[in-house]
Amino acid sequence: GTSFCVCEHTALIGQFSGLRSTRQAGAEYADASSAAREALLARGRVYERIATGHVLMEHELGAFTPAAGRGGASDSGPSRAVAGRMMVDTASALHRGVHVGKGGGSASEAVQAALKTVVHQARSGVGGAAAGAGAAAGAEAEDEASDMPLYLQGPLPEDLAWRTWPTVAGFSLAAKRWGWASVDGLREVRFSPEAFRQLVLPESRKRLIEALVVHSKVSAAAGA
Repeated sequence: GTSFCVCEHTALIGQFSGLRSTRQAGAEYADASSAAREALLARGRVYERIATGHVLMEHELGAFTPAAGRGGASDSGPSRAVAGRMMVDTASALHRGVHVGKGGGSASEAVQAALKTVVHQARSGVGGAAAGAGAAAGAEAEDEASDMPLYLQGPLPEDLAWRTWPTVAGFSLAAKRWGWASVDGLREVRFSPEAFRQLVLPESRKRLIEALVVHSKVSAAAGA
């Protein structure tokens, strides 16, 4: 993916008398303190950096949740009780049916509805073929276009960055499964400087590999 989708969601809270704790089960409240907002903004900036590309990260123990298998059940045992590296790849995960719309809860349902709208309008060619099909078709296309989600390119404005989704999709190399990882449970990969030295290869071959990697980095930097 190359852009972010702004999906509106309203949490419905039933009537109640007296006081109600924000910690009460089922209540969807957000802590509005400045400290909480700063923490959410920091998480949002991480999300913004990794959610639209292919980024290798490390997930902590319990931070990764595998997607449902062919039988429809998600693993709750060994696949979750692992820590390791993960390729964050939202677009590839979406092609495999792994997206936040399957996370459960009313917010996920709102995202799923937005995805269905995008797929439907992409198939019907809103704004293209419908434009020349008469006034009625044009009005219908305009109504459908008004329902399209808002797309933004990064960097996200601060008032949206702190409200980004708490998980990202990708493939866990440790669990060997597609699924979701909590953004708070991700960190940069800590590469070992001794790994290349311990590689069991002839020295001439290792020098060749190192030269190729360095050349690729220099070429990539020059192209950017």
